[in-house]
Amino acid sequence: MTLHLPIVPPTTTSQMKRLAFVGGKPRFFKSKQSMIAEASYEQLLIDAKPDEKFVGPITLEVTFVFPHRKSIPKKLAGEMLPKTTRPDLDNSVKALVDSMTRTFWFNDDAEIFSLTVSKYHGPDDKVGVWIDIKGAA
Repeated sequence: MTLHLPIVPPTTTSQMKRLAFVGGKPRFFKSKQSMIAEASYEQLLIDAKPDEKFVGPITLEVTFVFPHRKSIPKKLAGEMLPKTTRPDLDNSVKALVDSMTRTFWFNDDAEIFSLTVSKYHGPDDKVGVWIDIKGAA
């Protein structure tokens, strides 16, 4: 199944946590931006959820396409260009996979045995999160 989530990929990730002291002990909390990003993912994933969960082994290919920077030369505006700045790939995909688990796309992210992730700057019609998922449904 191939899916396009029409969202500018969040630049905040689940790795970004706040530290607070509760009863003198350090506690970590998700930032408000991280919770908003995950809620956005979850709403889009619920709307596109298949009738049955995928079950392992699951192959997942994820491509994050961010808008081009304003400084890009016009001759490159239609190209997909590798993004080598933050957010980190591993943190970005964690937020997405956790959202997929919470919206019941699969039982547990441990069922994913193959994961391919990439990130690009791309033209406006390609911006979003592209997911290709394979497994038994």
